Amino acid sequence: MRVLSINKKNIAEAVKILKDGGTVVYPTETSYGLGCDWENSRAIAKIAKIKQRPKEKKFAVICANKAMTARFFKFGKLEKQLATEYWPGPLGIVLSCLTKGRIAMPRKPCNPPLCQVEVAVRVSSNDIARALSRGLKKPIISTSANISGKGDPYDIKTIIKSFENQKYQPDLILDAGRLPLRKSSTIIKITKNGKIEILREGEIRI
Repeated sequence: MRVLSINKKNIAEAVKILKDGGTVVYPTETSYGLGCDWENSRAIAKIAKIKQRPKEKKFAVICANKAMTARFFKFGKLEKQLATEYWPGPLGIVLSCLTKGRIAMPRKPCNPPLCQVEVAVRVSSNDIARALSRGLKKPIISTSANISGKGDPYDIKTIIKSFENQKYQPDLILDAGRLPLRKSSTIIKITKNGKIEILREGEIRI
């Protein structure tokens, strides 16, 4: 694990690692996140190994902005309203992918039956998280930088201690110092009858 401070050069280095299929720990508006290119199946599998969680379990993603979100996901009227009100910020909205089959497959137009894979998406209010997605020009995986089931990490020492003796480790850590203690992001889904379903209540209360 390499640890780099936050500056323009090191953010560019982190983007290069993401493009090359690597994994990066980065700050978000809640806690430190662990991410990779959301279309790279091998990188996603590595994150699952780092976190020691089932590889079948889907991860949330962060987009650089609403325009990017609309390029990769189906954006309904109510979802757009909520995004306008709460983004950038810690609100994950479950959206259907505009990719063939599932996360980590090449981005191609597809027929409706193949577009039902759903992902929790948000535009982070953290500049670094958005910069990584913007540099990659696509969404990045966003999951807490910890062993699955452990507490959310807010400082680099905790992250290093969690992973230093593990077989699988992040390739790079971007050190933004100690983050304020905040709850996880809220995750919601719009049901077929247009109601808001709270999947996880976190920093934002709907």
